[in-house]
Amino acid sequence: MVVVPGYLEAAACEALRNDMEQLREAGLFRQAGVGRTSTHRRDMDVRLTESCWLFPPPPPSLGDRAARRELYAIVSDLTQQLSTPLRPLNRWEPELAYLHYPEGGYYKRHFDVPPALQL
Repeated sequence: MVVVPGYLEAAACEALRNDMEQLREAGLFRQAGVGRTSTHRRDMDVRLTESCWLFPPPPPSLGDRAARRELYAIVSDLTQQLSTPLRPLNRWEPELAYLHYPEGGYYKRHFDVPPALQL
């Protein structure tokens, strides 16, 4: 994990926070689990959080679509900046989600492995 203070402008952060709150109030958040589709399960030893996936996007009538479009553009630009010929990142569709951690919520340290690299 990397934290870059000031990477997003305060106004963009506020717009995304408002979008997340609107989507949560609309009931789009679900208890998050671990594992891929075939192995997906809830595991309270690993995480206690709720998630709202941004791919596919939430219904257009909900939340702040402009804030999400800006986020998608930022992530796309960052993906291109980090990509190299030996490690092209654009092979995988980004996984973006809003996460809500209730009081006492957590997500323990882990490593994600893209399906193409799983044995």
